[in-house]
Amino acid sequence: MMPNADPVIQNNQPFIILGFLGYLICFIGATRTFNNRLTITHQRLFFTFMLLFSFFIMSLIPLDFLPILTIVWAAISLHYLSPARAFLITSVTVFTWFTLYAVLWEQRAAFYSGLLYYAFHMFALMTSLQVLKAQQASDKAKALNVELVAAKELLAESTKQQERTRIARELHDLLGHHLTALNINLQVANHLTEKYDSPADLKQPISQSYFLAKLLLSDVREAVSVIRENQHIDISKAIKGIESSFPNLTINVTDTELNIENIELLHDLLRCIQEAVTNAVKHGNASVVNICLISTDSTIEVEITDNGNGYANRSRYVNENLKTHSNVKKKDYVEASSNNKQLCTTLPFGNGLTGMQERLSSYNGTATFEIIGTQVTIRLNIPLLDNTEGAKNDN
Repeated sequence: MMPNADPVIQNNQPFIILGFLGYLICFIGATRTFNNRLTITHQRLFFTFMLLFSFFIMSLIPLDFLPILTIVWAAISLHYLSPARAFLITSVTVFTWFTLYAVLWEQRAAFYSGLLYYAFHMFALMTSLQVLKAQQASDKAKALNVELVAAKELLAESTKQQERTRIARELHDLLGHHLTALNINLQVANHLTEKYDSPADLKQPISQSYFLAKLLLSDVREAVSVIRENQHIDISKAIKGIESSFPNLTINVTDTELNIENIELLHDLLRCIQEAVTNAVKHGNASVVNICLISTDSTIEVEITDNGNGYANRSRYVNENLKTHSNVKKKDYVEASSNNKQLCTTLPFGNGLTGMQERLSSYNGTATFEIIGTQVTIRLNIPLLDNTEGAKNDN
């Protein structure tokens, strides 16, 4: 602190208090979303004004420890800037700060103070970068765990389907074969008893045995047909596996009987559902996700809705993807109001939703995204090919 700082503080005290209050409000706005009431645009404004208030306070009082304000600002900058931009802008900020500090308050040692505080700024950035990487690694591990749990349940259902198929084949090939042979022999025996005028007490048991053997063979064939007709895989348990990975989340699934046997298609469909649920929880703070599965002879339709804060969080998610992904692509989505719906082309997708589109495109499928008020609705549509049901398009 300068020797003559006290009179300066006394003269500028109301403005100094106003500056610190403004800085505190901006800090809170830049680090809190208040249940996603603040969009990423609002938070960026708070982040920018936080730096401006720091310079405003520095212009009012010559305190040596005021660079702590910009150190705090630098520590949260990685939430809004890429690492390279954060390091560059922080370096320019420190240089500008101590240049103005030396000019305004005639500080000859500003150069050495600048070097010292620059090191503190870099330390804050490096620490924040490590925390950010740890958070990303944690999110990735959680996503892999969700995928593993869902895949395990789907594999269990696939194993059950294969076992049912094996049992049906064994019933048809072994039991059916032997029953057919037994029927033929009993039929021959029945004809022989009639031809050689055998006693009635011999004809009746043979005739009854032949009738029972035909009835049993018919029942076996009917059972095999029923097993083969109901070889669809129930993915509700796999979806419930996704639910178990998120605390305080309820997933309601309806119409779970998908009449398809292609395990690869079901796996990709499950991954799309997983991505939709993850986005609803992570970017929409959803506690309830409703999934409706409809399967016809020609298409599979999936509708996913949630109770999250759809529009604000979708905007936040978009901006986060713009920041973290250099290969973000623009996709179409539907934004709907109570009066009309209009198609927009301003929604860039990150890796997750882009991966969803890529998986569906392998089956000539589509995904549409509709926002009505705060509710986000995702609709997936996959046509089933006539020649090979659920098979991927070679193109």
